[in-house]
Amino acid sequence: MPFAMFIPGWNSLDSVRRVHSDLEFVGLVFFALLVLFEVLAFLEKEHTKKTLLEKIGLWFFAVAVLAELIGYPYGQRNDTLSERIIGSLDIKAQRAADNASKAVTDSSTALSQAKDALTKAGAADLASGKAMNAAGDAQDKVGKVANRADALKDDIAAERKELSEIRAARYIPDPAKFISALRPFAGTKYLFWTIAQDSDSLRIARFLNDLLKMAGWTKLPLPLQKGYDPLAMNWFGASDPAEYIPPERITTGIRIFIASPVVGDGEQRSLASLWKVWGDNPPSSAKPAEALARDLTDGLFPHERTDWGGLTDEEKALGYRPFQVMVVSGHGTGDTDVIAISVGAKPL
Repeated sequence: MPFAMFIPGWNSLDSVRRVHSDLEFVGLVFFALLVLFEVLAFLEKEHTKKTLLEKIGLWFFAVAVLAELIGYPYGQRNDTLSERIIGSLDIKAQRAADNASKAVTDSSTALSQAKDALTKAGAADLASGKAMNAAGDAQDKVGKVANRADALKDDIAAERKELSEIRAARYIPDPAKFISALRPFAGTKYLFWTIAQDSDSLRIARFLNDLLKMAGWTKLPLPLQKGYDPLAMNWFGASDPAEYIPPERITTGIRIFIASPVVGDGEQRSLASLWKVWGDNPPSSAKPAEALARDLTDGLFPHERTDWGGLTDEEKALGYRPFQVMVVSGHGTGDTDVIAISVGAKPL
């Protein structure tokens, strides 16, 4: 766009992503403030204060909309720069393939030279010593070229694997096995907390919802959804706006949450760290959530490189981190028997 040269960091993918995320966060905050001031205006009896609160709420709404409008070109720019990176990986892989082909050709040439040197060595005893030396040098060249070809092939394989993981949509190749592992927990209640606004996130969320229902789990609407988020969308064809799901704007990957009163407000703890605290009386959602996390770890492809923290030695050997269940004070219901699922965009 013409004014791109005046926008700092416009050509940097990291900068564009950071600005886009910041603008989305600002929009979310001001939408929340809008809801707060609308509630205060509703509760206020005095007409003057009521009008003032409504005006302030309108200003918050204007700022939130402005943040979304400014963030839109950054979102488009993020897609453009991501496509360029993928294109550069394609070019790099092709160049590496060309280099490998040339290396194989060079090795064939060097091998032919070695055979010629060995043939000439038998022509005369006087020239045999020199011919053997030449053959030895040629064999050394063959070994070096072959090693170089092997190294280039390994580089090509690694780059193609990385490229395929970037392009691949998330999927569960064995739905029957996935359902079978969760059916012992039939009746478990769950809800979708947030879903990212991209086709891959919507596709895997709908597919996961279908599998959970076939396993006998019960989907709940997100409570108090009416008026909570103006950008909430009707992901599952619900007739009641109370079942609309807010968009995930900040995080990536699929996250699993349960609630427990032992966790303080604003705090998150891993499920594994609380088994001893609960003793013989864990929340009823704990074991089903643990089974869901294990099922996603084994059954979701490509494996997600989640950002819960540093990998252990075992996880480094796997190349990815297993899904974890996080325990919070509340996740939309506060009920300890409900599992909340957040579907973010596919991690790159």
